[in-house]
Amino acid sequence: MKRNIKVKVAAAVVTAAVCGIGAQCSDRDSQQTTREKANRNVKDSVIIFADYERMPVFIDGGEAGLLRWIAEHKEYPASALERKEEDKVVVQFVIKKDGSVGEVKVARGKYPDLNAEAVRLVKMLPNFRPAYVMNDTVECWYTLPIIFKLPVEKKDEK
Repeated sequence: MKRNIKVKVAAAVVTAAVCGIGAQCSDRDSQQTTREKANRNVKDSVIIFADYERMPVFIDGGEAGLLRWIAEHKEYPASALERKEEDKVVVQFVIKKDGSVGEVKVARGKYPDLNAEAVRLVKMLPNFRPAYVMNDTVECWYTLPIIFKLPVEKKDEK
């Protein structure tokens, strides 16, 4: 009898794991995902999917266009130049359903001036084509490394 109960509990745990966030589960609302059900119950929070049918794309040239845009608009902070600070700042941000940039945070960065410049750049970004899941636009976290490298000083040759 006890063994039978353990098997049922184990089966329930496995079912819960398989029907985790973003997976479709079969019940009376079989067309809705677990994530969509949670979305109805949680207000003012960002629900982020892990699997997308189509990832977000920078409108003006894709990934290469995004890197070009960053290079054209990046301004090295004067204080960081004086202190000769270099870093790769990793910024994470939400691309909203309409393609605009939402919440921005620095995931990795050593220097506050460079971190602030990276956040400023991301907040200025033009819209993306948003991510899609089941033919519906969804919000998506995007991770972007921004490299701050000191300009090479030219030496005078005699």
